[in-house]
Amino acid sequence: MVVIPTQTLKSPLFIWAGLCAGLVILPVLWLATSWAEIRADLWQHLIETQILELIWNTLRLILGVFIGVSLLGTSLAWIVTKYEFPGRSFFEWALVLPF
Repeated sequence: MVVIPTQTLKSPLFIWAGLCAGLVILPVLWLATSWAEIRADLWQHLIETQILELIWNTLRLILGVFIGVSLLGTSLAWIVTKYEFPGRSFFEWALVLPF
């Protein structure tokens, strides 16, 4: 358990930090509460006008990323395992890490 001295709670820096944190968190809380509202008319409008286009764009993006990552990952894995070059051991581990 962390004990904060009462003098720290009254310091101007602590008060300013609390005010700044409040100013940052208020818009986030407002967004979270506004997302929770269910408006049937809004969803109906989105389904009629934009949802199909957004789904199509998402599927194209997924396919493009899949093809690009597959080609790049497969070719780099083949190069690292097939050839000896300086820094090969670094790339064996670095290519596994997510970016």
